[in-house]
Amino acid sequence: MAATAPSSAFAVNRNVRSRLRLLAALGAVAGALAGVAAAQLILGSAVAVAVLAAIAVAVAVWIAPWVGVVGLVAAGTLIEQFPLVAEGTYSDGTDHLVLFQSLNSGAGLGGIFATPFELFLGLLLLVWMARGFANRSLRLPSSPLGLAIGAFALIVALGWVRGVTGGGSFQDSLLELRPWLYLTITFLAASQLITKPKHLTIMLVVLAAGIGIKGIQGAITLATHVGSRPQAILAHEESFFFGLYIAILAGLWLLPIKGRLRMLMTVLFPFVLVSDIANQRRTAWAIAAAVLVTIFIVCFLGFPQRRRMIAMFAVLGSVLAAIYWIGFSNDPGLLGQPARAVLSQIAPSFRDQQSNQYRTIENVDLGIVIRQSTPFGTGFGHPIPQAVPNVDISNIDSFISYLPHNGVLYVWLRLGVPGIVAFWLLICVALMTATNGFRKRPNRVTLLISMTVIAALVAYFVQGYYDMGLYWFRIAAVMGCLLGALEASRRFEKDQAVAESPAAQRRLVRRGVGARDLRSAA
Repeated sequence: MAATAPSSAFAVNRNVRSRLRLLAALGAVAGALAGVAAAQLILGSAVAVAVLAAIAVAVAVWIAPWVGVVGLVAAGTLIEQFPLVAEGTYSDGTDHLVLFQSLNSGAGLGGIFATPFELFLGLLLLVWMARGFANRSLRLPSSPLGLAIGAFALIVALGWVRGVTGGGSFQDSLLELRPWLYLTITFLAASQLITKPKHLTIMLVVLAAGIGIKGIQGAITLATHVGSRPQAILAHEESFFFGLYIAILAGLWLLPIKGRLRMLMTVLFPFVLVSDIANQRRTAWAIAAAVLVTIFIVCFLGFPQRRRMIAMFAVLGSVLAAIYWIGFSNDPGLLGQPARAVLSQIAPSFRDQQSNQYRTIENVDLGIVIRQSTPFGTGFGHPIPQAVPNVDISNIDSFISYLPHNGVLYVWLRLGVPGIVAFWLLICVALMTATNGFRKRPNRVTLLISMTVIAALVAYFVQGYYDMGLYWFRIAAVMGCLLGALEASRRFEKDQAVAESPAAQRRLVRRGVGARDLRSAA
């Protein structure tokens, strides 16, 4: 015992000194940047404001790294990937923020193709590594979910190298690479930087509030464009977020889980529903139906004591949905939009028929190229050949020749057989990890995270299969954060189980820990 005490004290002192050296180096860099920014600010430079804001964000993230993860969720739900003004919609200003645009095109900094969002991700990784080295606690997630995401990320990296070295466009390949990069890094950041269950609760509240704010924005657009309402009032990605919102709220009432989160989401729900209808995205109602059915099934199987009530709600909902569809499927007004979206799959209008035909031909072309590029795919950065000629809509979407609507076939096309297998493995492992939360009767926070991840995975697949959902940066960032939160919640459950085990308590007793300490450790 006498020999180990000095060694332990020396290790503690060494850790303290390493932390001080690291803080001094970071402080010197921050001070230099602040000095330069202050000088430019006096001269009226907008870049100075951005530098000062970046320093403030860096300090906040260093003090409380989990705040950075919450910031990722807020950015994903609030800030559009592309401006909305082209569609004549009301802008709350968030679509003018160049968070997801490269500094080369968004800020005029020639040759810098990184985006502010990527710089923020780099900051989170730097904080994670710096604190990990300083505390001797750096680790990678080694769970089945972490390994599945790591394997898929490796195949994506190989696909990018294969595409660029095979003559693909470097700049276009970066656009294709970004959503997978965001998914991986946000997962890593969330799984490692979230250290307390209350951080998960705050993240869910921010997720709900961000989606609700977009619902309010859509309602304002609808109210201010009476008689001249645009075809779509919000971005494509809102179909994913609104569907996820509806599923979470349904689960909160079915289980039931009371609290401020349910109250907040219930108050904001009318805005979300109205905006989802007014946005007129057919995929939105496929997502809403899929996630609601999933939540009902999961809650029914996971909570036997609630089965009668859940079954009653399911039957009532089905009857009301059938009555609505019969009454409004031919209604040309806004209220008939969800019913017409379902009808478009049975008896499509001329516009819907053209859209369906385009996607059918697009899938045929994808199937042909997949067969030609088996087993390793084309890699990123190559235009998709059209063996069957299709309508040219490049004037609407300049990237359509690289990124088709069907994201699942797109993964197969770019990454080949290894990529599509790894993609499905990732989805299945994530679903199994989340559903285990229901089987093991976890605490309230873990239950909420598990339910949210299950709904998000279903919405992610539906949006990706029908409407480029695997490409949208916002969806990739939020999905990564949710999967990372699931990883963190499972770690909390495991740590609590270990703390409550008899062996752990016996070790504490041998060390002279009292009964109060035993209870706090558990």
